[in-house]
Amino acid sequence: MNQVLDIIKSRRSVRKYQDKQIKDEELEKILEAAIYAPTGHNDQPWHFTIIQNRDLINQINEGAKEVMKTMDVEWIANMGKAESLNIFHQAPTIIIVSGRKDATTPLVDCAAAVSNMLLAAESMDIGSCWIGLAKFYFLNGENMEEFGIPENYEVHFGVSLGYKVRKNPEALLRHKNVFNYVDVPSQNINKPNTKLQLGVIMDVIEKRIEETKVAYIPYSGSYELIPEHIQEVGQWVMEKGLEMTGRVYGTYFNSPEDVAEEDLQYEIGFSFAGDAVPEGKIGIKEVPEHTVLSAIHQGPYTEVGPVIHAVVDYAVANGYDIVGPVTEVYLNDPAEVPESELLTDVQFPVMKIK
Repeated sequence: MNQVLDIIKSRRSVRKYQDKQIKDEELEKILEAAIYAPTGHNDQPWHFTIIQNRDLINQINEGAKEVMKTMDVEWIANMGKAESLNIFHQAPTIIIVSGRKDATTPLVDCAAAVSNMLLAAESMDIGSCWIGLAKFYFLNGENMEEFGIPENYEVHFGVSLGYKVRKNPEALLRHKNVFNYVDVPSQNINKPNTKLQLGVIMDVIEKRIEETKVAYIPYSGSYELIPEHIQEVGQWVMEKGLEMTGRVYGTYFNSPEDVAEEDLQYEIGFSFAGDAVPEGKIGIKEVPEHTVLSAIHQGPYTEVGPVIHAVVDYAVANGYDIVGPVTEVYLNDPAEVPESELLTDVQFPVMKIK
């Protein structure tokens, strides 16, 4: 096992930390990793402001949220208004990363430094999160001066650091259709484009789904509204300052093959960590650990039917009993990719028939 590659693949954004402060020697290693990142023209145009005082961290958090409230971008403004949200997720250490304005590529250089810090932290089993919202507090020049950030520098990012309270979850599916090879002679890597075609079914596999807590809303009617429903539930989770843990799903209790569109029944939910209670349309529940058969669909949510049928056929042919409704886990954001590139993990809860 290549340790570097293992760390890259296992790192996750951590949004819940122990109260215990990280050790000085661990912090120094993380900072040393930052300054070994590559930079354009070897400018090394970065500056790092390390803060471990809870009052100062909260000052930046509250100040950033006040600025966020005034933003024209709706989701940023809504996050600023969320009273329970802490943009640093109550981390005991934060690092503010600034770049020299007259450098060749300061934003990219600072991003490379942040990436090094996150990987160095993961190598010591320290949780970390890349915090883009930190910059809002430092749009005010007086705040830059108060925290000792040099003149002619601009804050680009924050980083939160702390010991984890739980193990990292598994990575979400990575897109494999982002490579092309030009005049590469090696037979080992000069492969045809592996882009999934619409409706293509990847291998059906059995896997375990860990116990998780979810916030959800029951819906009825057309599946064409699913992207709007995902946004509605996700917005509630963000406004409550809950830690999203990676599972965005829809569970479907009947089928357009059996009922009219207006009679379709389903729920859309997000997994999260933290404490929450039902509110209005929002329900809260624990989903127990269970086994599923799973396959991936690429394309519009409304065209997932053939994949569902394929998983059912596989279950019948291989001695599985389907013990619950189908769940679709949405692996990318319909607001960020076209319909043709949407990825859906189709899952049926099953038991193996002896």
